[in-house]
Amino acid sequence: MTKKQVQVGDRAEPVSLVVTQECINAYSEISNDYNPIHVDPEFGRKTEFGSTIAHGVSVAGLMFRALTRLIGPAWPYQNGRLNITFLSPTRPGDRVTATAEVKEVREDGLIVCEASCQRDDGAKVMVCQAQGYPA
Repeated sequence: MTKKQVQVGDRAEPVSLVVTQECINAYSEISNDYNPIHVDPEFGRKTEFGSTIAHGVSVAGLMFRALTRLIGPAWPYQNGRLNITFLSPTRPGDRVTATAEVKEVREDGLIVCEASCQRDDGAKVMVCQAQGYPA
């Protein structure tokens, strides 16, 4: 098996998801995070967000998928690092799309990328700097 070859400017195929309350509830089940901002629509309506919101980490998984498509499936285990900044909530009904781009390939082969998730209205919900070695 050979290492995946990438160059500065390479981009991942975008990864999209329409967030539903069912998706949010399912993530609550697997994470054991039942914060009412995620699972109680009545509670959510009374907050500054006006509805429930998705767990940030569940949406970040889209960026992780885009990065894996770009760098290769083993990058998290090859000095993989993520630095995520959460910018805006994701609500039920929002369609979010993750993209990733190679920004640097160092002499030792380390790949440095930038990734983001944004809603269809153009608002970025999170950005990320990532690095790892292809395998």
